Amino acid sequence: MRHNGFIASSLLYGMLALFLVIMLSTLAIFANNKLSMDKLRAKASGSASEDGTPPSQKTIKNLGIADIENIPSNPDENPSPNGLYKDSTEENRYIYRGDSESNTDSNKYHVNNYICLDENTTGECSNLNFLYRIISIEQDGTIKVIKYTNIGVLIFDAGYNSEIDGLKPAGTISGTRYSNNSKDYCYSSDKTNYNGCNFWGSKSTIYPEINSSTPPSEPAYLNAYLNGDTYITRKETGVFEQLYGHEYSDNNKIKTSIVPHKFNVGGISSNSTSSLDDNVRSEKEYNWDGLIGLITATEYVKASTNNSCKSVSGTNCNNWLHFMNQNGEYNNIWTLTATNNKARTYYIKGSSGDLVASYVKTGAAVHPVFYLKPNLKFTQATGEKNNPYRIQSN
Repeated sequence: MRHNGFIASSLLYGMLALFLVIMLSTLAIFANNKLSMDKLRAKASGSASEDGTPPSQKTIKNLGIADIENIPSNPDENPSPNGLYKDSTEENRYIYRGDSESNTDSNKYHVNNYICLDENTTGECSNLNFLYRIISIEQDGTIKVIKYTNIGVLIFDAGYNSEIDGLKPAGTISGTRYSNNSKDYCYSSDKTNYNGCNFWGSKSTIYPEINSSTPPSEPAYLNAYLNGDTYITRKETGVFEQLYGHEYSDNNKIKTSIVPHKFNVGGISSNSTSSLDDNVRSEKEYNWDGLIGLITATEYVKASTNNSCKSVSGTNCNNWLHFMNQNGEYNNIWTLTATNNKARTYYIKGSSGDLVASYVKTGAAVHPVFYLKPNLKFTQATGEKNNPYRIQSN
């Protein structure tokens, strides 16, 4: 009997041991799978790469900025307020903040975020058409840049009979997106007083889908102008010729560095008293995937170091994104951000540097914006205007 009891006990202990082995193996597999999924999610979101370093921080290191741990979050932490900051509203995103350019005090302007896209390796940029400034280093490691010089004063979208420089957007009525159907986003009850439509993209290019009204079938005039769509009648003038001149065809550095990206194109009410966080959420509500866009209203606000500039309705927001033209004058500058009035979009007002809502059929200066791909290598530089960052030749 004792022998049979011993066998029974051994079998029981053996089964328990096998059960524990199976459970431990299952838990190990689950933990390993979870770790793998966490890495995949992190990689997809840009929050961390496989070695634990966020892609944005790898890009910062590639620019030669070594002291990543001490990058400030707000101007109070920075003895010199102009420079690179952590984005207060988006983790692992970094932005440049600082003073506006001044044509009377050249020593004031020290936001060292210049990048030159010519084929040289040192010295000043060979041509201002190739000079850009870094807006941000994104979570995914891409670099968002804005053209230093504007490409002209252009309308954002056509009114009922608008034309500019002989270019007409496609459409059924003189190049306009006007609609007399009240269910359409670009509806107006009076075509003679139609002031254009602030919808940046088209029904097929803006997401998520808009259900409150029917979006237009064609993009905004300025979108088409910048992105070389067939929407432009003068198709031979493509986007890259507009941005870089005919030198573009020989510039492999540019060809291999620009990447399509998501742009936030959600609107913010012109009467908004919401916080900057709420403004950012509103802009992120809708997106457009493309190559060439503009800055957003909240990107402009974030670039300021003035404590009174806390949202798109703030004042004294003047900052380095308030560009002077080559005559030393300040232009009004378009942003991507629409208002609740479907005929108005925010621009940076030239005389004050604050954000103002304007009819889209009026003209404002255009500074194209695009993204450079992650993992680029850069030549050693300070980022100053006379010593800009450059991409190493491939």
